[in-house]
Amino acid sequence: MHELVPKAALIGVLLDPSFSAVKAQAQQVEAAARLLGRQIRILNASTEREIESAFASLVEAGAGAVSITANPFFNSKRAQVIALAARHWIPALFEY
Repeated sequence: MHELVPKAALIGVLLDPSFSAVKAQAQQVEAAARLLGRQIRILNASTEREIESAFASLVEAGAGAVSITANPFFNSKRAQVIALAARHWIPALFEY
């Protein structure tokens, strides 16, 4: 996301707290943000309603982009995430 949207002052990161690798994902994202000197906001979502809420928080915070972490839940909700990103004009990046 850092390279795709270089002017984004804040990058949101969507994590599923019920996913087994969430702790490692959070640590990797935080380390990358420190290395690149980027501001991130990690948001947790494990339901459709929480995804909606996460996007609302990102919009309110003025996020310039959002990165969706790898996990089966977000893959199954890809259409919802894409629709929210398009509605709010926030560039989004999935694992693939």
